Amino acid sequence: MSLDYALGNSVSAAQRLELQDKQFATVSEQLLDDLDIGLADQVIELGIGPGTFGRRVLNRLGPTGRLMGVDYTPTLLEQATTRLTRDGDTRFEPVLSDICDFDRWLHPASVILARTVLHHLPFAEVFLGELRQRLQPQTRIGFIEPEFRIPVVNLVVQIERGRHDLRPLLTWNRHIIDYYSRCGISLDIGVTMPQALRDAGFQNLRHRWQPTPLDKVVLQNMLLFYEEVREKITAMGVCTEAEIDRQLEQISELAPVGLPAVWGTHSVTCVA
Repeated sequence: MSLDYALGNSVSAAQRLELQDKQFATVSEQLLDDLDIGLADQVIELGIGPGTFGRRVLNRLGPTGRLMGVDYTPTLLEQATTRLTRDGDTRFEPVLSDICDFDRWLHPASVILARTVLHHLPFAEVFLGELRQRLQPQTRIGFIEPEFRIPVVNLVVQIERGRHDLRPLLTWNRHIIDYYSRCGISLDIGVTMPQALRDAGFQNLRHRWQPTPLDKVVLQNMLLFYEEVREKITAMGVCTEAEIDRQLEQISELAPVGLPAVWGTHSVTCVA
C-alpha cells in the first residue's frame, strides 16, 4: 500500500528534516506530553527518517525505555541510527521495513507514534483500520500530519486586499499540493484522521489543529523543498525550472515578520 518517499533521502533531505524538527518543535513536545511518555515506555516510531523526532522521544525515556524506529529508506535509517546511538546509547532499535508490513515490526508496545508520515500512504485510512485490529488494548497512539489547504483561504484574502508580495507563498502552496496529488499522497488525512480513528474504535481521542507560524526556519524549509524535488516537479509538469528559480528568488526576499501561515498541523492522540 505504500509508495516511494515523495521527497528526497539524501543528506540535504536530512537537513530539511532537521529544519522541520525545529519548525514542529512545539507541536511535537505537545504530542509527547499528551501521550504521557514515561521512563519505561516501549515506543515505536513509524517513518523515523533521520531521527530528529526520535531524539525528542529518547529524551523522555529512562534506562529501561526503548525506541524502535521503522523506516524503509536505508540512508535515512542509517542517519537515525547514528544520531540515536551516539555516546553508546543502546535504547534505540532500527528496523528497515515498510510501515505497512505489520509482521516485520509490530510487537507489544506501549506507544506508537509518527510525525508527518501517514500522508505519504496512498490510502492512509486503510492503514489506520488495519493497525487498530493488530494492537494490544491500551496502546497509546499519536500522529502529527501536515495541512496545506486550510491556510490557503487566509493567503488569498490577504492577497486580494493588496498584499501582492504574498503571491510566492500561494504559488509554493499550489506547487506542493499539485506535486503531492500527482504522487498519490493522502493530502486530506489530517482532516479525516480524527473521525477515521473514532470509526476504527480508538478511544480518548484528542485533536489539535495549529497553523505553523511563518518564520525564518519555515521560509528556509520552503526553499529546500524546491531544491530537493526540482527534477521531479519539473518532469511532472508541476512547474518549470524558470518558475522554480523565480520562486527561490522571491521567497528569499521576504522578511520573516508578519507573514501568514502557509501550512499547519493536525495532532491526534488516542488509545486502542
